[in-house]
Amino acid sequence: MDEESVNILVLEAISEAFKKLCERLDEILNARKQAETSLTIERITQVLPTDLSKLVTVFDEGENFKVIMKAYLGPDAFTRLNRTLKDQFNAKYVSAGKDSHFVIAKRNAGLYYCSVCQKVFGED
Repeated sequence: MDEESVNILVLEAISEAFKKLCERLDEILNARKQAETSLTIERITQVLPTDLSKLVTVFDEGENFKVIMKAYLGPDAFTRLNRTLKDQFNAKYVSAGKDSHFVIAKRNAGLYYCSVCQKVFGED
């Protein structure tokens, strides 16, 4: 088998594996979205590590949840909070000095955008 044929086979295998990965990701995120239709303040605080949940207050703002830090967290705690809220709820950070906070939109808390395949996962 020549090198070009091998390259084609490898690319086809990679493409098929990536397709299966995207399908599985879509299944996982759809399941997460269904679970998050009942997203509550309690659910958000339960996902946070105990030490971080004590450092924030979560408010229901109608279409969004707002997560406010009670005090300066420091870089390590802030990084952990940021990562957790973004990974679990697709939260957005709003930098506003002492009024900085995270916003979790109820309608897209279970969505994930894959920049490789340019698809939004977790949609209906």
